[in-house]
Amino acid sequence: MSRKATNKATEYGKIEGFSLFLTNGNEANIFLGIPFASPPIDELRFEKPQPPQPRSETLQTKEFKKNCVPYVHHEIELGYSEDCLYLNIFAPSEKSKDPEDRPVLVWIHGGRFASGGAAKYGYKMLAENFVSKGIVVVTIQYRLASFGFLSLDDTILPGNLGFWDQREALLFLHKNIKHFGGNPNKITLWGRGAGASSVQALMISPETTDLFAQAIQTSNPVPVFEWTNENLTRTHSRKIATYVGCLMNDIKEIKACLKRKSTKDFHEAFELIAKNTPPKLEQPIFYGPIINQDFFHGIEELDENKKRPNLIGLSNMDSYIQSKIFNQKII
Repeated sequence: MSRKATNKATEYGKIEGFSLFLTNGNEANIFLGIPFASPPIDELRFEKPQPPQPRSETLQTKEFKKNCVPYVHHEIELGYSEDCLYLNIFAPSEKSKDPEDRPVLVWIHGGRFASGGAAKYGYKMLAENFVSKGIVVVTIQYRLASFGFLSLDDTILPGNLGFWDQREALLFLHKNIKHFGGNPNKITLWGRGAGASSVQALMISPETTDLFAQAIQTSNPVPVFEWTNENLTRTHSRKIATYVGCLMNDIKEIKACLKRKSTKDFHEAFELIAKNTPPKLEQPIFYGPIINQDFFHGIEELDENKKRPNLIGLSNMDSYIQSKIFNQKII
């Protein structure tokens, strides 16, 4: 059965999604694969995200995009690509009766900064659980593993690119969520695992302090990045540069060399390193936040005005890392 098309105008051009009828009789508008940044490929690899380019034609947004490149290539069954900076929006079709428009819930997936994506959470249950209650839901993707968190130098290769991607997604929403009936001043971030750690990063970074109103952290084991290891990230980044043949004396030459390597080169290096690294957990954690002056500058100056409501907790299926976590009705 064909799906009814629905169109929206954004600051970067028109998009076309489809409608979904909910069990409560309401209707949701579904938009999948909206670019919130230019593809981080070629010369934009290992660079901070750039805004998407404006389009004159209507963009079809009816299919999920591929996940970002994971740590090990066989971990992702849905396919992956470096061109992965896309978000998905699920919104009520009827206009809000509130003149300030609807609250927005932004989901950040987990995966130990090494795997995961938005597609596995789908859109049907998120629409049934949240859109049916008048909430606009957004799911985002961000660069992973070496492409998102490799760090060798605080200025040339500072790391944290995955967090800059998340920031770019929030900037996109501030410009565009009003077109979907959402209020940019009512954004709630929600993350699980590494997604919850990402929420922490976005809460304490001066770069994102004004981009959302409150947060929810699910299944984040311990406070503020203690489950990641900055030294391990830098050590592993150096190993990756060595294994792909890019460890040189000049950091700019290393970066240029890394930009020329294929994803296959990185995956072969990943697997060789993983084989020679005794895992302390089910899956070794090689990447995580780098507390430097690039993304986290000035965090010691945060004052009382920067604090926001933050809900921290666990789910009743905490170790079951599957999309079924959303298949339970929200009461």
